[in-house]
Amino acid sequence: MKVRTGFVSNSSSSSFIVATNGDGKIKIVLDVDLSKYGEKITTEKELKAHCEDNYFNLDYKGDLERYNKMRDAIKEGKVVYAGSVSDESGDDIESMLCRNGIPEDTEGVDVIEGEGGY
Repeated sequence: MKVRTGFVSNSSSSSFIVATNGDGKIKIVLDVDLSKYGEKITTEKELKAHCEDNYFNLDYKGDLERYNKMRDAIKEGKVVYAGSVSDESGDDIESMLCRNGIPEDTEGVDVIEGEGGY
């Protein structure tokens, strides 16, 4: 009979040994496909349809500001993604986005609106 004396890993746990240059904090970079979690908006026509479908009231200052920021991003040639995430879907990336939001300092990304869910 063989007995394993090293690290053991299963679906609910994972072992590690690391050496760091400081307080033990590490940077983890993930590639997230936002199209899985939100609507892709590339034109002003699509933006207007999105706003109608999501009950934007452009007489309300907050909705108007969001609309203008989204419109300006599209005019700059950017692609806007608008959606929502939950921690109840069983999708680990979606749960992480729900808990933490999208970091403001994410390279190449302008966060128009977003925050963690807790």
